[in-house]
Amino acid sequence: MSELKRDPAKERVTSLDWEALLASAVRRLIKLDKPEAALGLAEATIVRMLGHGGWSEVDIHLEVPGDHFDALTAPEVYANDEDVDDFGHQYELHGTSPLSRVFSNVLPPGVECRDVEAKIGNEPVEDDWRQQVRAGLDSGPSNQGRPFGTSKIITHSGLNYRSRAEVAIAEKLETSDDVLFIPNSAAAAGKVQKEPDFLIFYRGKVGILEVDGPTHSGRMADDSLRDSFFQRQGMFVKHYPAEKCAKDPTWVLRDFLGLLLKAP
Repeated sequence: MSELKRDPAKERVTSLDWEALLASAVRRLIKLDKPEAALGLAEATIVRMLGHGGWSEVDIHLEVPGDHFDALTAPEVYANDEDVDDFGHQYELHGTSPLSRVFSNVLPPGVECRDVEAKIGNEPVEDDWRQQVRAGLDSGPSNQGRPFGTSKIITHSGLNYRSRAEVAIAEKLETSDDVLFIPNSAAAAGKVQKEPDFLIFYRGKVGILEVDGPTHSGRMADDSLRDSFFQRQGMFVKHYPAEKCAKDPTWVLRDFLGLLLKAP
């Protein structure tokens, strides 16, 4: 009868809380000033770990929403260093990508991350997703109300919105000639793009009104990074629950515009 031997290295890895490991890696990326990659990793899920060399090295397999895949797999984050062998052939140096090093930093002592593999996860879709794609392509390029994830696009007065609550705010804004508003339009600083729900201009002030509903669920890290993105440009940002926006858009806008005028 063979003796069943313990494998301490494997136990250290397989007993890990993968969510805690992911959170630690995200915080590390933020410290390294890689906010876009941190956001992508925050939306990812660890689906598998493979051990090598008696579990002294591991490969980490991630599933990432399509909206965050490009940020997480950008070469400056995802690519390993390369070297040349004696025959002049290039080869990858495993574990040298910034993402691999980040995971090595937060894995247990004696365990290194050999490689990280990220794949796009399949997401639920609407029954009419083909029609939505065709409509979007037929209308030509647009940076307003672009489809993302599984959010349903609602068209009102020729503009795209993501919820009935947003439409309620838009309808109230349309009754005033004193307020200029730009809904769901992409803004860029360098190569980084973010999309505010409502960019509002009022009496020489500029602010962003965010409608927090189902599309914001589970995206606190995303919202925080997006708020910081706009606040660095000196913009006032305020969030309101979708339910409140839908039921009482007059109060929401009165509150927002009042706070905007008082903002520095």
